[in-house]
Amino acid sequence: MSCGPENQLLPAGILITVLILGSKANIKPNGWLDFCCENINTKPDIMKKTALMFFCALVLFSCKKGNEEFPANPDWLTAKISQMETADYYMGTKVYAYEWKNEYYYLISIPISSCIMCEFYNYHGVKVVWTQEKIDDFHKNARRIKVVWQRDLI
Repeated sequence: MSCGPENQLLPAGILITVLILGSKANIKPNGWLDFCCENINTKPDIMKKTALMFFCALVLFSCKKGNEEFPANPDWLTAKISQMETADYYMGTKVYAYEWKNEYYYLISIPISSCIMCEFYNYHGVKVVWTQEKIDDFHKNARRIKVVWQRDLI
């Protein structure tokens, strides 16, 4: 088998993997590696290293970053959602969960309301009193986690 242009070239970033595995690869002047079959060392220990590295990379990239667990809805929110399910005023309403200052918050977004952040509560059901400082910090540092509940318009 020859290492001609018909063989696939891999980016030079693969060089680290190739060197760790002990394979011999030719670096082309354009910065690409010529990585064809006759340059690969097929000893079982090298194959095991390759499989182990692939498995570790797969695990690394498939794991979630941080703790994505979210606590169950508090009782006050469950009761509020029960009320909102029947009243026409809450058509199109969404309840969003946020993480801010290492705590959980809930925004009840009512489309026909003239106040955007008035229905904003901490995890214990205490309504947040907004100041300009808090608003700025919230917009800068809060993270919307999910939609907890929503009611369709029709």
